[in-house]
Formats: sequence, structure tokens, C-alpha cells
Amino acid sequence: MPRLFQRLAEGVAIEELEKDHPHGYGEFRYGDDSPTGEPIVYINSSRFPDQKNWQNFIKLELLHGMKYKEPELHQDIYNTALADPEYMKFARTSYDILTGKIPNPETGKYVPEDKREKRRNFEDWHKYSRFDQLMGGYAAAGDPGLYHGHWDRDKLPMGPELRQKLEWLRSEYEYQPSLGQKPDSNVGQRPVPK
Repeated sequence: MPRLFQRLAEGVAIEELEKDHPHGYGEFRYGDDSPTGEPIVYINSSRFPDQKNWQNFIKLELLHGMKYKEPELHQDIYNTALADPEYMKFARTSYDILTGKIPNPETGKYVPEDKREKRRNFEDWHKYSRFDQLMGGYAAAGDPGLYHGHWDRDKLPMGPELRQKLEWLRSEYEYQPSLGQKPDSNVGQRPVPK
């Protein structure tokens, strides 16, 4: 049986993101968000000078598709997170910072009004954004070539059951399947809709 990220990558198009796109590094699109209805990972190759970081970023974006392609696995890890009071307190605090309810304890400053989360309630934000960030941040923590490089998985607040499941995910992430070659240019690539 193929490993997790090989299964997640199956049937997913990898397309170039314009260098000036507001998402910067890349993003995952599927269903109504995708111009084809099929899963697409958009990536700004210019942000990833080497092949390993390019492929690792694609794997992080593929985690957004786990809820569609591996729903039982995703739901199991998600339910474990929801049942973990230490992690859920951390998630709620993060949401309160992003919505401007409390200042960031590291800086003492509030998120500027124009950058605050306004579209989603806590449950939707957690389900469609934060939980995927947790999985990717845990797997790629400390990788200086990715934006999760500042994460410290040992300091992430969570109980042992969630940590065990995320450790398994990390072991799958660290396995290096080939996900294709980094494009030399974006000639012929379909741009991501803004």
C-alpha cells in the first residue's frame, strides 16, 4: 500500500502560483474553490530554491486534502484534537488573538484590524484552517526552508494521545516520495484564481 503522502498526492495537479499572488507561498484548492473541481496544489516555486523544500511544501499543502482523500484518518486525528483540553485551549487562544479579542502574549499587541479573522467562527476556522496548520506545523517544525521553521513541536501544548498521532504523521511526512520535479518556469501553467 502506498504511504500517506503518496495517497494524498494521487490525482492532485501541481500548478505554478504567480509570484505576486496574495497567498505568497501556495495553497490547496478543491471542489468549488478549484477551477476544475479537482484538487490542485498551487505553489510559488520562486520561494523554494531547492527541490527538497519545494516537495516538502507540496506535502504540507496536501494535508488540506486529507479530509477528502483520507476522511477516516483525518476524522480520527481531528476528534483526538477536539478531545484534548490542553490543545483546545491553545487553539481558542490563537483564535482570540486572530480576532482581536486579546493581544498576542509574545508582543503585547493586537492583530491590526485589517488582518483579523472575520469570515469564520471558531469551529469553522479550526476545522478548515487551524487544524491543518497544526498537522503541518508539527510535521515540519524546525525546517528552516519552510514557514513552519519557527514551530517547536516539543512546546506545542497537547496531551500524549494527540502527540502520538502527530508523531506518526511526522514519520509519514519525513518519508521522501517523489512528487514530481520543480518547474523551471510557469510557462503553460494554469494561474490560481484570486
